Amino acid sequence: MTTFNNAQEEQKLMEEIQALPQPFLEDLKREVREKREKRKRQSLFLKRAVPFAAAACTLCVLYFTLFYDHITFAQTYIATSKVQHEILLPDHSKVSLDAHTSIDVTYFKSKRLVKLSQGKAVFDVFHDPKTPFIIQTDRINIKVLGTQFEVVNDPNRMEVNVKEGRVQVSDQNDAPLALLTKGESLLLDTTTHGLALKKINAEKIGEWHTGKYTFYQASLKEVFNEFAKHLDIAVYLDTRVASLPISGNFDVQRLDVFLEALPLIHPVMIEKSATKIVIK
Repeated sequence: MTTFNNAQEEQKLMEEIQALPQPFLEDLKREVREKREKRKRQSLFLKRAVPFAAAACTLCVLYFTLFYDHITFAQTYIATSKVQHEILLPDHSKVSLDAHTSIDVTYFKSKRLVKLSQGKAVFDVFHDPKTPFIIQTDRINIKVLGTQFEVVNDPNRMEVNVKEGRVQVSDQNDAPLALLTKGESLLLDTTTHGLALKKINAEKIGEWHTGKYTFYQASLKEVFNEFAKHLDIAVYLDTRVASLPISGNFDVQRLDVFLEALPLIHPVMIEKSATKIVIK
């Protein structure tokens, strides 16, 4: 019964289609043919395009394999509250980090890249003309030509001090700012963006990483803040003596000598134990 009803419905549908105007039926047939041709063309295009796409992918893989600047080494170094002294890099270059300083070191096949976002570091770079040593900061870039130098990246100042050799300093767009040699310092004032080039004592550059400091009218608090980066002993300063000024050359390794001389400079009392120093 169901089959008979379906046959009747199909016959009725055919009669309704045949009763449609002939021009309308011709347009409908033409539209169906065009859609079929379009699908055939799309299928043919895909068949032809797939080999070319595969070849393009192969070329891309080959390009990146042969020409991409591969990373050969990547490491982040962080100094928290203490100075990190002479970190050895894979090429035998050395870097010392001041407290609260971090660097990202990435070695490529064609260059050695160090990113110093903030803080202070001393570099002793192994010379390799095939792979330049580049230090990037948020203000300047430094290209090393085989040397020992110091970079200070503080919020208010950017400083490059050359102890030995030469460094090329440029802005972030690689426009040259200065070529520094031994005993030269470039200071960038981050507030005024002014540059100052001066001569300095090369022997004093970066001495902080070995615990040697030169102070001029620094407060006692500032002095012990620097010393604390090397000490494993707590120092407590009475507020009445914290601002007392200190000038001179000091070595953290000879702290006892400093503590003995301090009462001769200022009227202070010092109490020292194995775990702490109290100055009042």
